[in-house]
Amino acid sequence: MAIAAHPIKPIAATGPPRVLTAVVFIASASAVVGMISQQLATSKRVMDGRFAQYNTAASEENRKKAFDGAVEDPRKSFFNVLGW
Repeated sequence: MAIAAHPIKPIAATGPPRVLTAVVFIASASAVVGMISQQLATSKRVMDGRFAQYNTAASEENRKKAFDGAVEDPRKSFFNVLGW
């Protein structure tokens, strides 16, 4: 068995440093979180505006008229087999 006269030195990795990888990851994650929070804030403002326009005394009266008695008595339901 032949022994090498000169030991072979390992080649250093030439990839990007770990700090750069961490910076790119943190920047990407913060950009995604920022965009999501901005979209949620926009949606919240839109929904608050729509509900504020609809919640008036007249709309409450219409809602009461529409839903008053909408739920039937469960004792008179066809599916209440025990009440026959």
